[in-house]
Order: sequence, then structure tokens, then C-alpha cells
Amino acid sequence: MKKSHARATRVVLILSLLSALPSPDVVSATKIMLLGDSITELNWEGGYRSLLYKKLSDAGYVFDYVGTNTSNHDDTNLGFDFPQAYWYHEGHNSATIDVPSVWQWSAKLRSKLTANPPDVLLVLLGVNDIANGTRSPAVILSTMSALLDSIWAFNASIKVVLSNLTRMFPGELYDSTTAQNIQQYNALLPAMVATKAQAGSYCVLVDNYSALTDTSDVEDGVHPSVTGYPKMVDVWYPAVTEILSQALPIQLVSFKVNMISADDVTLQWTTVSEINNYAFYVQRSADAKTFTTLPGSFQAGHGTTIEHHDYSYTDATAAGMQYYYRLQQIDRDGTTTYSEAKKAEGTTDVKEQEPGEFALQQNYPNPFNPSTKIQFSIVNRQLTIVKVFDVLGRELATLVNEVKEPGTYTVQFDASSLASGVYFYRLSAGPYVECRKMIVMK
Repeated sequence: MKKSHARATRVVLILSLLSALPSPDVVSATKIMLLGDSITELNWEGGYRSLLYKKLSDAGYVFDYVGTNTSNHDDTNLGFDFPQAYWYHEGHNSATIDVPSVWQWSAKLRSKLTANPPDVLLVLLGVNDIANGTRSPAVILSTMSALLDSIWAFNASIKVVLSNLTRMFPGELYDSTTAQNIQQYNALLPAMVATKAQAGSYCVLVDNYSALTDTSDVEDGVHPSVTGYPKMVDVWYPAVTEILSQALPIQLVSFKVNMISADDVTLQWTTVSEINNYAFYVQRSADAKTFTTLPGSFQAGHGTTIEHHDYSYTDATAAGMQYYYRLQQIDRDGTTTYSEAKKAEGTTDVKEQEPGEFALQQNYPNPFNPSTKIQFSIVNRQLTIVKVFDVLGRELATLVNEVKEPGTYTVQFDASSLASGVYFYRLSAGPYVECRKMIVMK
């Protein structure tokens, strides 16, 4: 069939167009929620929340924090949202289970889980749950057990990483009886966790009690200090990476549906990392509910790779219909995941020699050392700015800052002076803003 390039229809549907500095643009990323009281909530000298995020990101793990950090924690607090200083602080809930009814508490939690369903829940009680002396360590343990059962009743596939209580040292909040109760509670935890695991739930225990070894590791006898938080991160890290290594981090950075004629629809997608990826198939639906795999749409995956890979497939049987399309990704062990469905719509006249949309492409290569190329497209004359940032949002470099005519441009970024880790680059052109993640690996 003859294709009309002069009337090329470009209905480009991108998974996410991001403003400012967002979380990484990832499909099928493992979603992690942190749960605890003031030790999780507070941001003293950075806190373990942001330190854990940075350590995982620097190692190249694909994940998202979900949920919202809360403030002013109290016995029933699970729902007060406050803005955070940096975007990677988002994704943490703060609470204590020291309430009359675990079901009252867990109902609040289930509301949070519904709004931001996690794959992994990192749970760390604070000493508030055991310090008031009204409940014994055994009763607190029973409450925690019931809470975990409530979580799995909501979603049996949630993976729980449970920490024991942190050590209490002499200080302004120190209480010798509470210190003894903490030890008793921690001594009971392993058997409870083993019971949950034997019942088929994913539950592992990490030892933050032993991590804080010195009085200087805490600020007031309870809350970790600038030396204590990194030690906690070192405890959480192996348990979390074990889960992330088993997950399916297909980092799909773009998925486009381009109608190139009334009958033909071309799908294009790009990955910058894959693990055990056997293949992609293209599926189509008239109503976005019932999808059918298109014959001949098989696209072999690249197994495990951190290289940039482009895929494409043309549906020549659209016959003028406005279908929804999605990708079916199959792992080598048979695990299947799906992308978000995108609809191909309408027809629009565009000039072939000019881009049909503002766009910021994934840098290539990625990961890279020491240089990479960044391509972007401008559809009308605009002041165009391309900048590079670190994970704290600090500006590191300005690659472009000038008025650009419509067209597609490529700039090179040299990271020779940067350490290995995750960085972000952002395109601003008039009202259009988009940001992407890149990884320096030396």
C-alpha cells in the first residue's frame, strides 16, 4: 500500500511528559512504600529515607517510592500530607500502631495502600509503641502480627521487610524499662516472621537494633544521628536489593503510537535496561478492555542488558479504526506484564521536514562513560534550555540556552567530572518541559 508521507499523521502518545524534577520515567518499576513513626518520618541529617533512595539509585536499581510522607505523627496518624524539600522524599508514611484497635489503624493503612499500591512495604516501628508501658512486648507482637495479616488480606503479593526496634541509649528520652522491653520484643520477632514466611507470605526481618552500636549513633537516646542513619541504610539495602533483583525492571522510557496512514499504525518503544526479557508482543483492542495479540507482532527481547534498545512494529490491518494498543512483555520464566494502553486517533497535516511534536529523547548510550548524546525536537521558535541536575535537584550544567528554530537537535554531555550515579536532564521550551533520567557508570 502506498503511504502518503506528505500527510503523515503523527499521533504520538508518550508514557509520561514530566515537569520539573520528577521520579524516574519507568514502566513496571517496583513500588516501595516506607512505613514507620518518627524514625521514618524525621529528616535529621538526611534521614534513612533519602539515603536509602540514593544508594539504590546510584546502584542502578529500577524502583519508585509511592505514597506521601506525613508529619506531626501521633497514635492514629496516617493521612496528613505535607510537601517535601526534595522530590525523592515523597513516598513515605508515618505512623505508630499504638492504638486501641489494630483494625482501626489498618483501615487507615488500607486506604493508603489503595491510593498508592506498593509491591514492597518497609516497616519500622518506633519505641513509642512499647514505651508507654501499657502493653507488654508480647501484646505489641500480637498487634504487629495482626497488622501484617491485614496487609496481606488487602494484597497477598505485598512483600514485607520488617525491622526490629532500634536500640535505646541513655539520653533525654531514655527509659531503662523500655530498653529492656525493646530487647524482649526483638527476641520474639524472628519466630513470628518465620511463621508468616512458612504460611506463604513474603516476610523477612532486618536487624536495625544491632546496627546502631554507639551512643553517637543516636541524637537523644532514641532517634538516629548523622552516623546512625547510614548504618540503618546498610541494613535495609541487602533486603531491598534482593527483592529488586528478583523483580522485572524493564525500563521502558517511551512508547509511541504513530498513524502513518488511514490503515497503517506504527508502534515504537525504547528500553534502556532489561532483565530476563524474552519478548514483546503488540496487543490491540477496540474498547480498551478486551485485547488481542496481533499476529506477527513478536519482538525478541535482549535478555538482561543495560544498553539502549529500540523496537518497532507496524499494524497494517487498522483499516481506519481507532484502536487502543498496548505491549505485552514476557519474561524468560513466563512472567507477563503490560504497558499502559494508548489510543491512535485522528489525522493531522504536518510538514515532513519538521518535527510533529516537542520531544526529549532518552540519552544514548545509557548508562554511559564518560559522554552521551541527548536529542530533542522543537516545533516552533522558542527559547530552548537543556540543563543537567543531580538527584538533589542541584544544577550541574547548562547544555543549551538560546532561541532555537523548529527542528531536531543533538547535544553531547561529558560527565568526566561526575561520580557514578543517577542524574537528570531537562528540556524547557516555552510551555513544554520534560525531564529524563540518565546513569553514569564508571
